[in-house]
Amino acid sequence: GQHRRATMICLNLGSFKDIIALPHWVNIDILPLGSRLPENVRFIQHDLTQGITFGDGEVELIRASHLLEHLTLEDSHKLLAEMHRVLKPQGIARILVPDMRFIVRMYLMSEMAYFDDIQPRKYVEAKTQGEKLSRIMFSGDYAHMACYDYPMLLEFLGQAGFSQIIRLAPGESTSQQMFEEAVPTDGHAKESLVVEAIK
Repeated sequence: GQHRRATMICLNLGSFKDIIALPHWVNIDILPLGSRLPENVRFIQHDLTQGITFGDGEVELIRASHLLEHLTLEDSHKLLAEMHRVLKPQGIARILVPDMRFIVRMYLMSEMAYFDDIQPRKYVEAKTQGEKLSRIMFSGDYAHMACYDYPMLLEFLGQAGFSQIIRLAPGESTSQQMFEEAVPTDGHAKESLVVEAIK
């Protein structure tokens, strides 16, 4: 109950503005966001390409929403292995990335305007489907370095040591605690591929 949650550690990796303001959640981002956050929010400024600064088996839950696409494929491999290392047995890593297969399908159907309401102005004003595809995948302020479909993410997670990987619809979770505490902060639902990997 309350005592257990007070002593547990949960990580929100690449938190940016999607902060989880609960005492057992630690928000981690490379940007210096700490001065902008309320005092009750736990925040660590850290470059996750240098690993996760927690010990083996210390963490109950991990949320990484729209983080992996900002890393090289090599750094993603390392970070997923780090997630597996720090999770307790039966701990859960919730991962969201742009769904490459869905986005490309919308491009082939000339339906890239589908994403207009969650994209910045330059995307909305783009005159061609190709520019919209390029902007959503790689360009602009996103600094996207990779894109993922489900088989690729499944393979990467398997290489990191996860054997139980569940694909979910946005807004779903295998964990009631994750559903209550972390899912409400999930953004980009229209374009998200969502999985939960259980150690």
